Amino acid sequence: MINKEAELAEEYAIHTDQTFFLTGKAGTGKTTLLKKIIEKSSKNIAVVAPTGVAAINAGGSTIHSMFGFPLKIYVPTFDRVDINNATNKALLKNHLRYRTDKRKVIQALELLIIDEISMVRADTLDAIDYALKYTRKNQLPFGGVQVIVIGDLFQLSPIARNHDWDILRQYYPSPYFFHAKVWNETRPLLIELKKVYRQEEENFIHLLNAIRNGNPTSDVLDQLNEQYDPDFTTKNNESIILTTHNNKANDINLKALNSLDSRAHKFKAEVDGNFADSAFPIDEILTLKEGAQVMFIRNDTEEGAYFNGKLAKVEHIGREDIKVRFLDDDRTYFIDKVKWENKVYSIDKETNEVTQEVVGSFKQYPIRLAWAITIHKSQGLTFDKAVIDIGDAFAIGQTYVALSRCTNLEGMTLKSKVNPKSVRVNGEVQAFYQSAPSIQEIESGLKEAKHLYSRRKLRATFSFGYLKDDINDWISVLEKKTIPDKAKAVDLSLQLNKIQKNLDRISQSFQFQLDKLFQDYDASGDPSELLERITKAIEYFTNDTFEKLIKPTHEHLAAYSLKKGTKAYNEAVSDLLEIFWGRLNTLYALDFLGEKIWKGKQISQDDLPPIPSAKKVKGEKADTFAITLGLYEDGKSVKEIAKLRSMAATTIEGHMARWVEKGKIEITKFVKPARLKKILPFIDKNESKSLTELIKEIPFDTTFGELKLVIAYSKSPKMASK
Repeated sequence: MINKEAELAEEYAIHTDQTFFLTGKAGTGKTTLLKKIIEKSSKNIAVVAPTGVAAINAGGSTIHSMFGFPLKIYVPTFDRVDINNATNKALLKNHLRYRTDKRKVIQALELLIIDEISMVRADTLDAIDYALKYTRKNQLPFGGVQVIVIGDLFQLSPIARNHDWDILRQYYPSPYFFHAKVWNETRPLLIELKKVYRQEEENFIHLLNAIRNGNPTSDVLDQLNEQYDPDFTTKNNESIILTTHNNKANDINLKALNSLDSRAHKFKAEVDGNFADSAFPIDEILTLKEGAQVMFIRNDTEEGAYFNGKLAKVEHIGREDIKVRFLDDDRTYFIDKVKWENKVYSIDKETNEVTQEVVGSFKQYPIRLAWAITIHKSQGLTFDKAVIDIGDAFAIGQTYVALSRCTNLEGMTLKSKVNPKSVRVNGEVQAFYQSAPSIQEIESGLKEAKHLYSRRKLRATFSFGYLKDDINDWISVLEKKTIPDKAKAVDLSLQLNKIQKNLDRISQSFQFQLDKLFQDYDASGDPSELLERITKAIEYFTNDTFEKLIKPTHEHLAAYSLKKGTKAYNEAVSDLLEIFWGRLNTLYALDFLGEKIWKGKQISQDDLPPIPSAKKVKGEKADTFAITLGLYEDGKSVKEIAKLRSMAATTIEGHMARWVEKGKIEITKFVKPARLKKILPFIDKNESKSLTELIKEIPFDTTFGELKLVIAYSKSPKMASK
């Protein structure tokens, strides 16, 4: 079945910079679509969420760790505040003095995805806006970054304690994110996914929608309450109880565990590196007995044997293994420990792309005791059988969250009746959803949004303002270090600063020309003059970047590379050089409405002599390809190997391609499966063509390095066996 809303959301995410709210009922595939967008998009993306567990589940980081916010409410003005309870613009600025790597991540950011937005308060969204504007030196909403927020506002709402809300009510009508000041500046879209994948019964979907919207008729309540059974017991029934409070769930689980005659076993999680207690996805110490009812708390991404929310019973506990029997299909399964990773974002200076780095991990069996859990913790899970106790429902959306965890009506048992008082929906949320544009309006705006994105991306690429900060980072290292011939380095710093200012001035002038060219294009519909002028601009700026920034910096690094006592300084110069190469490669990668603009020769690091190195790799006389493989197997990246061996990154990529062809290295370590699938047909059709011819033939962005790797893979034993 065609899912038009999902298709449009994907198009807006990948091919525009339109900010929007992606929402939908429970089970409409919001998380699946999030992962698809991340996989298919070539943008620099960061994913954040309001809590540690939500962030780990979304594969990102928390909002507060990403932006360095204090754990206080934020007042979106310069008004004086009690610093013990709140922060304002002036105070927040003190927290935005990021390390160089964090600042570069934020400056390179193109798409920010905020998951579980229903729990994000309006002031937090405004704080994100201020942080992006301040760090990116860009006063557009969110500093010019596209923002996609994901969630369902009919589920659990943002938390605002009474004393916090006494302050925030002076600035916001409600704590919901859509009352943030920045949200109304962006003219965002609301795209609501309609197709429900979780529940297949049409009548059950109708009942859930009535509860979600807060308008259940007596007939709806009567049908639901047919599942009411106050005397129902879960003993020997293999259902899970959803209840309102933690103490209730814990009490049920503890009593059930203690009632088992079998021996208790304790399993301690393996926590490595930086992984905060608050982000633990499960208890650090897991206590189990044979006969215990458990629930899987994540999906099995390798074998697909289990999913988040699947129930099982522990059949056997050995010294090194746990055997369970799934309740839904009676299969048995031996569980392995799995790893959750805490990731931080950094910038790859060579490619100018945002990358993730794992800084900590948590390894544990992916199960928890599951005779009962709270409704709050059940959000995002699904069950074939559940006993629901909503007699003490206290939060808006709590009843809907509980009922929508079930995949069908027959598997639901109610310990207390659903009544109009337990179905609480916020009127502002209802009004917000009713203001959503129609699917036709969203579709009709897509073409214009794509055009606007192409224009803004072109203008942003022809900007050399950020290089000032990068040069200053190097200069700050230079000022602190005692190095030989320091006067030469100071002269270079003055020269580079002058070149950067001149390039920035010329690029700003060109941006005004672009505006005029876009107007002409709008009038004529013919992009030839626009593309011709951009091509000439790419040639001019890449040549200037190479001749006036890269060459002198490269020569300077070559001169200092063998001098004693300059290691830290040389690393700073090398970092700056990689940033210059990144700017050049970004210009080459420019496209307009999906069509690559630059068709000519690309200047590369092979056009300069290698920088000499005093470091000799152990076993240098050995086969050069084997040395590269050994360094890679030691955990070194292409960039690190190139630096260590005093070789160009493109040379090391060639070495990697050789080992991919021999089947020694997995291609997916370098090329995502979706990209591989996209490129392979062009390799198969054009076997006799050179890399230069191929890169012109392919109608989307790629690189010589990526093509080398895919060609190598096409000749590998793995492909030969297909």
